[in-house]
Amino acid sequence: MKDQFTLGVFSIIFDSQKRILMAHRRDMDLWDLPGGGMEHGELPNETAIREAKEETGFDVAIDRLLVVYAKPAPWDKDLGFVFLGHVIGGEAETSDESDDVRFFGKDEMPKNISPRLRAVIDTALQNLSEIQLIRANLPHAKEWLANNQ
Repeated sequence: MKDQFTLGVFSIIFDSQKRILMAHRRDMDLWDLPGGGMEHGELPNETAIREAKEETGFDVAIDRLLVVYAKPAPWDKDLGFVFLGHVIGGEAETSDESDDVRFFGKDEMPKNISPRLRAVIDTALQNLSEIQLIRANLPHAKEWLANNQ
């Protein structure tokens, strides 16, 4: 059997001030974009909308696909989709997965973001008009966090 990729979906969601929505994870001291795994039968954009609501409390509209990235072995075998979106309703709420929800300016991002996530965000923000395809050869968040505590 060949190695299979898992599918993950995340969103760069802007508020009216062009700040980026992030959620602080409960399982580790990291900030992350709203997102997670696709459920059976979902389209990636539907996953982005569901995950944003579950993790942040905000209702979002997805504007378009920004980045497709691969996270190859040995860390993961994930294929990720990063969408561009904006808030259309709701309010900040924590969840079983997040213990804080905030908006950050692109130059005010918290320090506890994995290098892989930072690379994906930086790549996406360099050119919001084109889809970027990248290979994210950086440590997994858990590995990075273990080495930086």
